[in-house]
Amino acid sequence: MKNERIPNSDPLKYFARYIRKSTIKDNNTNLETTKKLTKETVKKYHLYRDIHYMEDKYGEDMFEWVNENETKFIKPQKFLKRHLLRKETRTKMVDWMVEVFYKTKSEPSTFELSVHLMDRYISRTRKILYDNDMFLIGLTCIYIASKVMDIIPLKLFNIANNIGRGEFLNKDIIYKEKEISMTINYDFIVAGIYDFLMAFFYNLNVKNYKKINELDAKEIISDYMDFCIVLGKLVLYNEYLLSYKTSLISVTILTLGFDILNLKKKNINLNLRNFLANWIYYIRKELDIIPYDAEIVYKILLQVYNDYIYQPIKQINKKRKTYVEKINLIKYYKDKLL
Repeated sequence: MKNERIPNSDPLKYFARYIRKSTIKDNNTNLETTKKLTKETVKKYHLYRDIHYMEDKYGEDMFEWVNENETKFIKPQKFLKRHLLRKETRTKMVDWMVEVFYKTKSEPSTFELSVHLMDRYISRTRKILYDNDMFLIGLTCIYIASKVMDIIPLKLFNIANNIGRGEFLNKDIIYKEKEISMTINYDFIVAGIYDFLMAFFYNLNVKNYKKINELDAKEIISDYMDFCIVLGKLVLYNEYLLSYKTSLISVTILTLGFDILNLKKKNINLNLRNFLANWIYYIRKELDIIPYDAEIVYKILLQVYNDYIYQPIKQINKKRKTYVEKINLIKYYKDKLL
């Protein structure tokens, strides 16, 4: 199994400090709160039981569908080169989307779909796009993704006036929505990184809950999952990574997240390390991940992590004059970082 792990000669220099929000315990419990918690526990139990039933009945078919549809996320490596569009402009748009969806409390899958729609439109449109086209494109993709994914989608009025700061009329967004939809052939349903990660961790928590209880690992696995979700968002900042299969990226996120977890969490015992390492090894075997491809994606993802998370936090902590502006991923998800 050691041969399956991707070597990393000096990982410490890449990793940022773990920032955790302080939690305040409320000792003023009463009977009403206890009843409320009991009801929530019962609802949670029934939810897990229903999901477990669906997984047993439809799990294999759903997994096959995800594998078939993950190729929709693959983009040409240089899909921006055809346009007069700088990659820095795209990166700023992705970062702005992080802020929008954080404030609107949308699911990570909505954010991921909006970036996917934007990139897919850029790679397929016959128009030559410029930097000043990005705001309307990104705004419209937010609108489309919210309608597809959110239970209560963002309204057009809020998109145009609040999020878009009134720079575009409603009809401008509607016209761009029609153009984007036609360009991508009205294909809005995709299997994203977040979907894969949630499937992986659901499998880990449900199928191995007795082992997790024995190892007293619920909190550590929860932190590990949150950090992997943040890494999934980070992937979308780099257009080059999106030229690889989603399953490969997702498994590489698990590997990098596990390596950082081992370095930053001092209370991980050897049994838990081996348990998680075996779990990742099992997933890589099940998905037929080629070690060479995984190593390439690992190195790219590690460099992206270094550029967008570790170095900015390092300079902020040391209060250097050469200050690097925090990206929204750090600003809004710092409590999820390891």
